[in-house]
Amino acid sequence: MVPGQQHIVWYATKGDSGVVPPETDKLFPYAGYAVMRESWDSAAIAIFYDGGLPGANHVHYDKNHFQIFGYGESLLFDGDGGYYESSIWRAYAISSLSHNTVSVDGKAQEFDD
Repeated sequence: MVPGQQHIVWYATKGDSGVVPPETDKLFPYAGYAVMRESWDSAAIAIFYDGGLPGANHVHYDKNHFQIFGYGESLLFDGDGGYYESSIWRAYAISSLSHNTVSVDGKAQEFDD
């Protein structure tokens, strides 16, 4: 096994074998994502942040949203967006108003094409 894969083994085996990853925070600058966690304990608090650019084909208006996990649960989650269809519910589900974002004057995010 390649030495760098021992962290993947640790995660996949839920800590039964492999090596605990040394980093608890990671920035993915080209994707615009950041992950921050207090430890690798299964009950640890972890935050996922999306600060990247809008997508090209699969777009949710959710820039600068975040999710929080802790105590083995999802504490502040992303509703996902639902099914690919054209109802008012789908439009709301991909809007910034249905994500964990800041809204100014009740306005949703909009992107120019």
